[in-house]
Amino acid sequence: PVVLVRCGAELTKTDAPMVVDVSPSPASVRVRWTPTPPAKCLVCDKSVYEQEKLVADGKLFHKTCFRCTHCTRVLSLGSYASINEKNYCKPHFKQLFAEKGNYTDSFGIADPKKE
Repeated sequence: PVVLVRCGAELTKTDAPMVVDVSPSPASVRVRWTPTPPAKCLVCDKSVYEQEKLVADGKLFHKTCFRCTHCTRVLSLGSYASINEKNYCKPHFKQLFAEKGNYTDSFGIADPKKE
């Protein structure tokens, strides 16, 4: 095959096969940025973004999804008590404990003495 090779400003014919390396060099390879999907709220299972994030007991919530199990009042990190994977406002936590006098009957926790 006849290949035209440009040498400076003139074209010359050559019978030598031309090898062209078209593979990209490591410096020119661009890694495409892919965003990581945001974490999901434990209650509503929707995406939680930084501005609306609340982490309580290592679990992720929207600020508006973090509610008392008993009265559904929106909780804050300073106004809740958690037992048995359930969150309560402090007044209801105290009230439920005072009704029975123990955690076993008030919150449905298995009594370790009976097992």
